[in-house]
Amino acid sequence: MRHSWPALLLPFFLWVLLPSSLHGEPAATPPAEAFIPMRLAALHKGDVTYVQALTRLARAIEEGSNKQIRPELLANGKKGSEESALQEQFQGNLEGGFYSALTLARQLPAFRTLTTPLLFNRPEQVRAFVGSPLDATLRELAKSKNLLILGYSSYGFYGVLNFRPAGSGKTPSFQELTARVPDDPWMIELHQALGLRPSALPSADLSEAISAGWIQGVVATPELLNRASFANTNAAAFHLTRHLHGWMVFAIHLNWFNGLTPEQQELITKAAASVLPQNLDLALAQEQKILNKWSSENHFSIQTPSGNELVTKPLKALTQKHAQEMESLLNAPGAVIQLWNQNQQAASQNRREPAANPSEPVRNANSARPAPPPGSTPATREPVKSRTAP
Repeated sequence: MRHSWPALLLPFFLWVLLPSSLHGEPAATPPAEAFIPMRLAALHKGDVTYVQALTRLARAIEEGSNKQIRPELLANGKKGSEESALQEQFQGNLEGGFYSALTLARQLPAFRTLTTPLLFNRPEQVRAFVGSPLDATLRELAKSKNLLILGYSSYGFYGVLNFRPAGSGKTPSFQELTARVPDDPWMIELHQALGLRPSALPSADLSEAISAGWIQGVVATPELLNRASFANTNAAAFHLTRHLHGWMVFAIHLNWFNGLTPEQQELITKAAASVLPQNLDLALAQEQKILNKWSSENHFSIQTPSGNELVTKPLKALTQKHAQEMESLLNAPGAVIQLWNQNQQAASQNRREPAANPSEPVRNANSARPAPPPGSTPATREPVKSRTAP
């Protein structure tokens, strides 16, 4: 009987391909289970307090999952602007990141609630928001965009760094100051109502514009200003207006989260619940440390405007319209105005009493009680026209 060469070789190749255990050799080690990537974006470098929260959060998740989840921190704008990073997250190319309230508001207009003028003007008011019914409502609304909000951090309260010299014997004023503000239509409108002449000049051109004198101020928080080269002895004053709080919101991809095991989900939520409140406190303490440094080194004076300087008639009218829009989006009539009234009353009380914390910056002696809040009484209420939320 004749056999072709392929037929004779077939049994040999089958024998070679048999599992090694049949030859008396140890079986090969199976490959390790694939890990789960968790890419996290942040706009700033690792020296900013809220970015440091991501570092601690990533470490807690990796260690707690025995490296089954591998967070990767993409800080310093590696994913571009916050807007670009958020789009990447929507597309599934990122698992999470920190985003400002302004950035989230472009996708979820209800998050503009957090940019209501003077809604938060004290650290304790910031802390009280976290876990409040208003917080719960915003978190629920975020799910409609496939976002799971796991907590908050901060880059501080906004103020105005003033480079315009005051007249002889006068206190520097921020009124009518040509000031650079974040490039956002709401920020332009808000700061016009506050009494500034806002400009959305690109940050790359800022130092030259300040030197030339046609930008006379910068609206930002102490932590961000402290990192900038122009925040030096050339400034005339820092106006501690606290007219906005710089909320940073930690959001992850909801579908990605739902694909994890219950144990992994619990690990991530517990890590966020541990790290983020501590980081929020660190951010607020860091701001106070910077203010104390500025005050002690006497580079420029720190001015605390009175309530009458801040709550101007245009700002009251704008706040009233804005609050009504936000309450409609939140389906919570009166919620924003009530919180505004409550927090303004607390701020007024604080201005009339000596600060209990000795580390608080010195207030101006001529600080006065703030103007009545928008919508508080029929006599002071401004007429309101409807405006479509963005």
